[in-house]
Amino acid sequence: MGLQKKLSGKENKEKKGVNALTDMVLKSERELLSANKEQELEIDKLKLMLEDKNIEVEKLNDLCLKQIEEIRDFVARSQIPCATETDNACTPMDCLACNLSLLSPENGGGGGRRRGQKGHFVVYVGDEMKRFVVPTSYLKNPIFQKLLDESAEEYGFDNKNGIVLPCDESTFRSLTAFLAS
Repeated sequence: MGLQKKLSGKENKEKKGVNALTDMVLKSERELLSANKEQELEIDKLKLMLEDKNIEVEKLNDLCLKQIEEIRDFVARSQIPCATETDNACTPMDCLACNLSLLSPENGGGGGRRRGQKGHFVVYVGDEMKRFVVPTSYLKNPIFQKLLDESAEEYGFDNKNGIVLPCDESTFRSLTAFLAS
């Protein structure tokens, strides 16, 4: 009987050990299932947030497309003639780019060219006599006419260097930006 008690005690210990191990496995499984549910809930929340962000992106894309169309319409309405003799027209931005392009060789421009583009004319500005090409449409502007009058008073009309405007380069750049807008 002593052996049977020992065996039965050993079996009880093994059963208790198996039961304890089973309890630990079940507890771990419950914890994993709980964590899995929490993660699924978090994933669902993130999916909803992603859907909301996608809707926002679509709205912003629509807004951008609408603004691009409005800008195109504005540019189309804003075309101004650069010359009265030609049918060519340029947008204010085209004229501004043309106006501000320095054509001296050190700035990568035409350098040796004596004439500006068709519908434009050349003026020289500042102490360094920077060369600018401006559209003939500026001749109609009272501010530009005043500058030309001051040039005529200071330098005269028979200046062999071309039209020299009595202002510094930064002032002239500001003026052309204003006139082009």
